[in-house]
Amino acid sequence: MPAAIDAVREARQRWPGVLGIHLEGPFIDPKRRGGHEPQFIREIARADVVALAQAKCGAVMMTIAPNRVPMHFVQELAAHDVLISLGHAEASYAEASAALEAGARAFTHLR
Repeated sequence: MPAAIDAVREARQRWPGVLGIHLEGPFIDPKRRGGHEPQFIREIARADVVALAQAKCGAVMMTIAPNRVPMHFVQELAAHDVLISLGHAEASYAEASAALEAGARAFTHLR
């Protein structure tokens, strides 16, 4: 993630049309990983929240599995204008609803 954020930050200096970044993982459900390599899927940590909140690379969109990320992290990220998208999840209706109430605003690969 840090390398991708750095690359977007640099690209925005060279090409003004670059709006930001969409990070699709690694905080996803291994059961719904799609093309993501399982060894890179992991739990979110406080340091990840801080890094995303301080990315300064334009718009930041993060796809998470709401059944794998604590809602206080969703609230904190949303408060820092990180667009939380729900996807790659085995989430229940209640888990998805809780994430939406916590500040999630989009869906990735909704089926």
